Amino acid sequence: MAFVKVCGLGDLGSDGMAGFYVEGSEILVVRDAQGAIRAFDGICPHQDSLLADGHFDGATIVCPTHGWMFNAVTGKGINPSSCRIAPYPVKLEGDEVYVDPDTELVVED
Repeated sequence: MAFVKVCGLGDLGSDGMAGFYVEGSEILVVRDAQGAIRAFDGICPHQDSLLADGHFDGATIVCPTHGWMFNAVTGKGINPSSCRIAPYPVKLEGDEVYVDPDTELVVED
C-alpha cells in the first residue's frame, strides 16, 4: 500500500498524540519532544487497549490500561522491555500527515 493521509498537524492533541482509524488499522501519531512526527500501531500488544487513550510526555508512550511503556522513537518496550509497537513510515506534505501502515520501519536503537 502507498502512503495514506491520516491527519493534519492541528489534529494532534495538546500532548502531541492522537489515534486515527485508517483502512482497518488503528494508527497512533505523535509529535516527539524534538518536534518529529512519528506513527505506530495504535493498539497495545498486552490487552488491545487504544494507546491514544494513554499518556505521552514527548518521549514515552504509556498504555492507559496497565501502564506499559514504549519508546516514542523506536516503538520498543521500556516496561516490559520484551514488547514493542510497530513503527510506520511518515511523510509530511504541508501540514498533512501521511503514513504507510503496510510497511513496518526497522528502527535502530
